[in-house]
Amino acid sequence: LLAGTNAASVDGEVFKIPRHSSYLGVLIDDLTSRGTSEPYRMFSSRVEYRLSIRSDNADLRLTELGSQFGVVSAERSRAASRRRALAERAMKALDDITLVPSRWQAYAPDLPIAKHGRHLSASNMLAQGWGIDKILHVVTEVLGTADLNVQALHA
Repeated sequence: LLAGTNAASVDGEVFKIPRHSSYLGVLIDDLTSRGTSEPYRMFSSRVEYRLSIRSDNADLRLTELGSQFGVVSAERSRAASRRRALAERAMKALDDITLVPSRWQAYAPDLPIAKHGRHLSASNMLAQGWGIDKILHVVTEVLGTADLNVQALHA
């Protein structure tokens, strides 16, 4: 992939995939910076960025880079941009929904939540392992509103 893209580069600009962006970036960085005295084995469990370089968000991380080098179609680039914008709107919406910890805990008594009294956002609860469906259930019950944009949160 990299060799072909760099060989086809018209202006001589080098196509590099950063270590933090993909497993391919990790592999290339390991081989070029550390070298190897035996066959290279990359264990995904040892990659420091494994939580952020999942396959389900590859388009958000790599489409723009691929588009800059002409290896991604304009249509695919637009679709990734739309998905990125939806994800950003959804995260903003989750950040804007806040409740005191006791309100969240009323719906999951077994879930450890700090009792510091500061409001926790829905994105905090998502980070603690709550699913979006549970968050929406709590929010609609507590706030008494059913007009949340569920599509934006599921996108």
